[in-house]
Amino acid sequence: MIGVTDQKGEKVLMDTTGPIARTNTSYDGTDRRNPINAVDLKSRQYQCEQVNYDTFISYPQLDAWAAHNDFQTRISAQIARQVALDRIMIGFNGTSHAEKSNFSTNKLLQDVNVGWLEHIRTNASARVMNDVTLTSRNMDNTVAHAGKYANADALVQDARSSLLDEWHKEADDLVVIMGRNLFNSLRLPVLNSISGQNPNAELLAGSSSCHRAPLAGWVCSLRRSSRMQRC
Repeated sequence: MIGVTDQKGEKVLMDTTGPIARTNTSYDGTDRRNPINAVDLKSRQYQCEQVNYDTFISYPQLDAWAAHNDFQTRISAQIARQVALDRIMIGFNGTSHAEKSNFSTNKLLQDVNVGWLEHIRTNASARVMNDVTLTSRNMDNTVAHAGKYANADALVQDARSSLLDEWHKEADDLVVIMGRNLFNSLRLPVLNSISGQNPNAELLAGSSSCHRAPLAGWVCSLRRSSRMQRC
């Protein structure tokens, strides 16, 4: 996270506009070498909104833990951890900043602040796929409903082909981040279809398929609410 001193201003990071490698075979100087503005300095504003992290410890709790000298350290570590997890949850799920958030109707902190994905939807809509459907399977691993994509691998490959600039498509640091509900819907029918003929061997094969195989040839990061885990 990047700290800033102004509540509102321009973006504080920059990127390149794309490849800058060129050749010029005119050694006699008849062709002018045209430089490229390689740094992306397009205007993109930020605005910091107030988010409160108010906590308390009751007197009975203080009394119960009075014998533990590291109680304050333990509490501080847990609060710091939860603050970090809340920021990640807002990043993935936040859609707005309400003057008074309502946790009872926004369990994923959707109304606390605008998250990363919402910024992409608003400021880079060309990078967002809409009306995406996947073929769903029954618990016996048979097709229940046909979707636009037969599986998540096909969806990822199409996203890479249609949403990324050409010079990013073969990057070696691309990852797929998948919500746990989608991950479970894809892998659970495979495990559930294991028969009683040779359960140990089939369970091993199914487990290997679910936890070790990359998605569309990429490493997959499984997002569980506010946590991310390698799969």
